[in-house]
Amino acid sequence: MNLCSDQWVLEFAAPERIAAVTWLARDPRMSFHAVRAAAVPVNHGRTEELLRLQPDLILAGSYTTRATVRLLRQAGIAVEELDVPSTLEEVAAQARRLGTLLGAPEAGERFAARIEALPAPAPHPLRVAVLRPGGSAAGRGTLLESLVAAAGHESLSAPGRTRLDLEMLLRERPDAIVTALDGDAPPAEATLWLQHPALRHATLRPPSVLPGSLWICAGPGNPEAVALLAALPSP
Repeated sequence: MNLCSDQWVLEFAAPERIAAVTWLARDPRMSFHAVRAAAVPVNHGRTEELLRLQPDLILAGSYTTRATVRLLRQAGIAVEELDVPSTLEEVAAQARRLGTLLGAPEAGERFAARIEALPAPAPHPLRVAVLRPGGSAAGRGTLLESLVAAAGHESLSAPGRTRLDLEMLLRERPDAIVTALDGDAPPAEATLWLQHPALRHATLRPPSVLPGSLWICAGPGNPEAVALLAALPSP
């Protein structure tokens, strides 16, 4: 019932054991396992359609679809709610939990070990501005900031500040600008900034793309996100 729980199910469970994932799981802009999701049924989070599937277990997010979760539990269906990890250590712990829950403890342990064995941070840390579509930043205490730090860099954000703007980018002059927005992305505020003449003439390095499917969720895409961030060239 949740894009992020979709990713774990598609990572650890065989297709024949998956009753459905959300329809968002097939969107490659958001879903790391969009290709795998194309081979299994999808749902739209409605109580009636989930009941018809007669699943043994439903995975949901802790902060979404509260009414649906309550109705499903009243119907006697087991529902596990997933928290939102904010560090890679919490991602590893969630991988172990979900691997065990889905009958694949060895796979969960392997993924957790992969997280814990990520290479040492980059030798030349950069000040990185990560632009979300609406202009928000990789704020303190978020998984995205944890990914940037694991790559050895510093996020252009400060306590209590979760939003960037064009003026801040021009003033702070980050070593690298990273965005999830590619040429096929829908219009967004951050996209307009990157096209602004002031930014084009500020001699800042062209932005690098970090696909949203690698970091929107805690899960299988996170190691690749760290690798791409670590590979950002020095000024």
